[in-house]
Amino acid sequence: MSRPGEPVRGTAGAPPAADPAGAERAAAAARTVPGWGLRGALGLACGLLVVLTVVTGQDLAAVSMATAVLVATTVYTVAAPGGPAAALLLIGVMGVHLAFGGPVLDVRVALLAVLMLAVHQLAGICAAVPVRAQVTLQALRPVAIRFAIAAGAGVLALVLVAVLS
Repeated sequence: MSRPGEPVRGTAGAPPAADPAGAERAAAAARTVPGWGLRGALGLACGLLVVLTVVTGQDLAAVSMATAVLVATTVYTVAAPGGPAAALLLIGVMGVHLAFGGPVLDVRVALLAVLMLAVHQLAGICAAVPVRAQVTLQALRPVAIRFAIAAGAGVLALVLVAVLS
């Protein structure tokens, strides 16, 4: 028997046992995204959505009020992603696009569709993930796959409508 503070016989100087599963877990834990990074991605998606919405080729004064409302809603969406601001932003984008952009199918509409989906998904994730938390990329994989499938299907549908009309 060994005394307290004394190494146990047979283990002193022995290399630690190999744990491949532990090494994989450690590597997976190293590939994380901070919660504030997700909020940054949400802010970027919202900002791009607003820019694509208000850049209609018309006089900026005509859409300045709508721009101010959309920017304020963007700030509120990033600050409180679990609230109603994301839905209000998406509704506002659709309204401004129809009022100032017209019902024309073009590349901008496809980008708006993808960005609207991104804002919706990111707001849901940011509502569940605290700002100071770390999220593994593996945990985000199912959401990314669903996003890619939905965005691809939406863009394909828009392309088919544009080609067939």
